[in-house]
Amino acid sequence: MKAISFKQPLAQALIMGTLSFAVRSWRTGHRGEILIHAARCPLQELRNLCSNDWVRSHLKEWNIATVEDLPMSAFLGKADLEDCISLEEFDIAKEDYPFDIPDRGWVWIFSNPWKMLHPKMHPGKLGVFET
Repeated sequence: MKAISFKQPLAQALIMGTLSFAVRSWRTGHRGEILIHAARCPLQELRNLCSNDWVRSHLKEWNIATVEDLPMSAFLGKADLEDCISLEEFDIAKEDYPFDIPDRGWVWIFSNPWKMLHPKMHPGKLGVFET
């Protein structure tokens, strides 16, 4: 099965259905089911990524007590990758996407997220990878 890694808290937001899209610098031709992997991330970088109000409010919604409790280096579940659309063609409001939005890139659109009961530890890889 194909898989893709995202840094936390983006991986958690996708698998919980809080977000249905992610911005990447590249696109893929893959469509259909894809495993969502939470990449390993240094603790200080994770704290920086989770420093905004949007993330803090959703941690409670996701039943995660602290940033340090976000699973990393693990598969969280799967979703359907519906499409990749040029960032120029996709209107993103800052309040709808609490992470940095680059000047150029691709919007990966997901649907039907399914969360595993327990994250499965696994090293991630760059790009779309086979498991």
